[in-house]
Amino acid sequence: MIFLLIYIATSFVIVLLLIDMKKPKNYAPGPSFLPIVGNYLLYRTMHKKVGYHHLVWTYLSKKYGDVVGMKLGRNLVVAASGPQAIKEVLTREDFDGRPDGFFFRLRTFGKRLGIVFSEGQFWKKQRKFSIQHLRSFGFGKKEMEQMIQDETRSLLDIFENTCDKPIYMHSAFDVSVLNGLWAMMAGERFEIEDERLKKLLQIVNDAFRLVDMSGGLINQMPYLRHIAPNACGYNKIMDVLTRMWQFLEETINDHRKSMCYMQQPRDLIDAFLQKMEYTNDTSFTDDQLMSLCLDLFMAGSETTSNSLGFSMLLMVLHPDVQGKVQDELDREVGRNRLPSLSDKPM
Repeated sequence: MIFLLIYIATSFVIVLLLIDMKKPKNYAPGPSFLPIVGNYLLYRTMHKKVGYHHLVWTYLSKKYGDVVGMKLGRNLVVAASGPQAIKEVLTREDFDGRPDGFFFRLRTFGKRLGIVFSEGQFWKKQRKFSIQHLRSFGFGKKEMEQMIQDETRSLLDIFENTCDKPIYMHSAFDVSVLNGLWAMMAGERFEIEDERLKKLLQIVNDAFRLVDMSGGLINQMPYLRHIAPNACGYNKIMDVLTRMWQFLEETINDHRKSMCYMQQPRDLIDAFLQKMEYTNDTSFTDDQLMSLCLDLFMAGSETTSNSLGFSMLLMVLHPDVQGKVQDELDREVGRNRLPSLSDKPM
């Protein structure tokens, strides 16, 4: 009887493992799944070999085509490569949704908050509120252009004064780019040499490189945080988030102490606090304000600054391109003033 039970239990487990290895119908081509972990071990091995996540997907796309399907832990992941496949993903409403999972909720207190990983009516309401108030504080207007030019002058001064020392492009533009958004969001700007902020931005940079866009191991197998919190990256992620939350909480608390609810808001944080005070809308909460600030802070310190840093490094490697850029600037702008939006063709 015992042997029969063991046989049935073993057979049942084997069937479950075989089912777990089966790909969904019409799934994108890719490597075969292993039970439980899927392709995670393969992905991790390849990542160690090539060094970067995008190079893993580049290799897989050469082997399986522009659309590659994998299973990382419990999550099915499909990656699109090549202009045609990417265009289709970006233009079809089927792909408008945002990813969900442990990692994406970890940064927003276990809920779907903020504006980066939220969706539906909640996302529409929060996005509309954010854009409306950011515009009222200068976003997309002449005031923002003036702000950008002021930050550019400050940055050029730093470059000129440190031209005899190495300038690291991965962080060179972080504070300047963030200031354009932070002034509208929190009503202040940071000095480019602000040591506290530089350390914070370095933490943000590290956070973006801790995991891939799928959320990494902690997202595929969140239970590992209880078993091996260091190995799966959970402790590092929480350290980054805790520092970010503390920084933002201090900023929000300063606004609470200094703002006047009966006057016009000074910035986005003021406007959000007034919305919380005078409406019963349950989507405007302390957690949502923290999550919104976190999204804007991280987006403001990573996206444009990375593009600028990449462009500078690209021109160093390709002096002919650098020459063409300089010729166009000399021709269209000259050397006696900074570029403006009026220089851009309509």
